[in-house]
Amino acid sequence: MDAIFYVWLGIIVAAAVIESLTTDLISVWFIGGGIIALVLELCGVGEIVQIVLFLLSSLGLLVSLRTPLKKRLDKQTVLTNADSLVGLQCTMRKQTAFELPGEVKVRDVVWTAIAENEREPIAEGTLVTVVRIQGNKLVVKPVQND
Repeated sequence: MDAIFYVWLGIIVAAAVIESLTTDLISVWFIGGGIIALVLELCGVGEIVQIVLFLLSSLGLLVSLRTPLKKRLDKQTVLTNADSLVGLQCTMRKQTAFELPGEVKVRDVVWTAIAENEREPIAEGTLVTVVRIQGNKLVVKPVQND
């Protein structure tokens, strides 16, 4: 076997080790390109062709698969603790006013709440939806009755 065989093998192993240490899909593309080049080496294809196909296949894998795989991996994030409050509905216990927070009670915990649109106060007793969490406050907006 030529030395290039060990170069491709080294690239495959190094890329696999780097990928196992990260979760950012950095080097997995070179594993695929390295395997293709290694097979070409075993078939007796010239080194220039191996290098060109290694680069093209690695780039092709990167361009075609990175975005869909990142989206799929990112969807597996599980909301926990306070993040799980986003989207819940609750009732204002204390009204909000311009730049003054109010209060809501969610899952038996009283939270400071601010209006999504700070210029529009939300009255006590209004049904609201949690839009996001900002620091230690819930950002809420009134539920629209359609």
